[in-house]
Amino acid sequence: MTEEPINWNISFNNNPDTDKDGKPNTEDDDDDNDGVLDIDDAFPYDKYETADNDKDGIGDNADTDDDNDGTLDIYDSTPFGSVSVTEVGKQADFKVIPNPAHDKIQLTGLAVGSTVSLKIIDSKGAVVVSQESYLCGTDIDVRKLKKGRYYIVIQDKDLLVTSTFDKQ
Repeated sequence: MTEEPINWNISFNNNPDTDKDGKPNTEDDDDDNDGVLDIDDAFPYDKYETADNDKDGIGDNADTDDDNDGTLDIYDSTPFGSVSVTEVGKQADFKVIPNPAHDKIQLTGLAVGSTVSLKIIDSKGAVVVSQESYLCGTDIDVRKLKKGRYYIVIQDKDLLVTSTFDKQ
């Protein structure tokens, strides 16, 4: 019985065509075929991403905080800027104390006794505390929150304020 020799035909593609448009990447100005030239594309091989505003390595489509200011884009009035507080008609010197927090937090800079809408959002964007009628000046119990970074959104008819705090 004679054994047939094994013919291994292995080829290496040193010039791939990422977007399968018939042009190898070395000759293609838009390797992912997303309409943005590679020279202007922060992610030239990802057709779903083209920009990274805050240069954190996460494309703006997937990034939940495009300006890296600690405020989720869905609550940020300037998601590509550095401003994280929007105020209409009044000034607020808003702080979360203590920060980092263990058991409870207080919000300073809001008129004591006034009522606002309050939301605490985790780093994945889930609302973990929501109070439509938070009485300013009272403690907020955070004992049940897991360790991590949280976002606070305070809103009334004249004010939208966002901030972050860390739970230890």
